Amino acid sequence: MGIPRDPGAAADLVATGEPRPIDAVRSGDEWWGSVLCAGFDSAVNERGNAMRWPHGPRRYDIAILAELAALRPTT
Repeated sequence: MGIPRDPGAAADLVATGEPRPIDAVRSGDEWWGSVLCAGFDSAVNERGNAMRWPHGPRRYDIAILAELAALRPTT
């Protein structure tokens, strides 16, 4: 988002920068900024997070393949 890591510089940006729109989501009483994902990508993340092997980015690749194999059309 272009926010500096330095707290002073980040505060300056907040005080003097131009506002811009971002995605905002409310869950209960909490607001957070992100991209809301639901469906295939969420299933891949859930599967990948539950896997113990492999470690690193390959875990996500394996989870994609497993979810693709399990994917069925909805009616």
